[in-house]
Amino acid sequence: MCLSVALPALLLAGCSHTHPVPVSVAIPKPVLKAAVVPAVSDAPPGALAHWKASSVLVYFFAFSPDGKQLLTVSEGNQVKIWAIANRTLLHSFQAPDDSISGLVYSPNGRWIAAIGDKKERSYIDIYDAHTGHPILRFSPEVIGIYNLKFSRDSSRLMGHGSAISIWDTKTWRNLYHLKTDDSAMLMPNGQRFVRCSTAGVIHVCDARTGITVRKWRMAASKNDHSYTLQSISNDGRAFMVSKYENDQMTLRLLKVSTGQQIRKFSGDKVNSPATFSPRGDTVANWSFDDRGPDQLAFWNVRTGEYKQVYEGGVMSAAFSPDGKTVAMSDTMGGINIFRVPNWK
Repeated sequence: MCLSVALPALLLAGCSHTHPVPVSVAIPKPVLKAAVVPAVSDAPPGALAHWKASSVLVYFFAFSPDGKQLLTVSEGNQVKIWAIANRTLLHSFQAPDDSISGLVYSPNGRWIAAIGDKKERSYIDIYDAHTGHPILRFSPEVIGIYNLKFSRDSSRLMGHGSAISIWDTKTWRNLYHLKTDDSAMLMPNGQRFVRCSTAGVIHVCDARTGITVRKWRMAASKNDHSYTLQSISNDGRAFMVSKYENDQMTLRLLKVSTGQQIRKFSGDKVNSPATFSPRGDTVANWSFDDRGPDQLAFWNVRTGEYKQVYEGGVMSAAFSPDGKTVAMSDTMGGINIFRVPNWK
């Protein structure tokens, strides 16, 4: 994939429309030549790899579908593309004028979708990852869409934040839109999505119509604004909901088909965000605030076994596509790679 050329072109695409329209933009040359960044001496114990990605916070990152490259976005909209194997900085550039809040690769490797705000308006950019050409730019109906996810076959794209929106990637037309503060995630098959209100009302909905096909309500809470949908397993059979109450975080793993609880993680070792591994046998969770211990930790879904691999604030974390490692960004601008436990 020609990632190092495509991203600057995407971020410089200079038009915004309510409906998707093609854009044609000259592809600028990368602003930084490749350079090897050596591992630094203060690598945390157990890390497979560690390097300084930025002098400021790295807010989020994404693996390429083949797991060989890592794209980071740091404070001030500094975008960098790394070769993971030898920590090579391939290219670095400043996102001009825009506030980029997320990037996601399509599983088929054809596109990267970017979400951000410009002049009090959200926008989404789609570009071809193979050729580096921008395909289109469009604006959701509301500002505040901050998270994007493709379906497993890359046929649909979902964004959520202050609304839920789903687009068909064949035409890039909106299939469904709902203004809501509910947390939501697209199921891997792209046909349905799960949304969870802060009061713990959970809906499994048709992705085209929004019609609820299944509905549950979590246990009543003294705090009526404590529930958040955290993750859906890659096989689409389970989802994870967090509950924060009385200064404690609880993670519940539930069956999509029935709402039956599979596993519950609770106590002073639990925090959020949290996500399933690609194989669904492990949960990773991390934190950098006062809602739980500052750490990166893993939980065995089958047995409930816990293993902490990093102690300290974690800005973001993600499993590699093969599920064998996790990348995390610390509060000092560092990137760390840890091996996922091989549970017995």
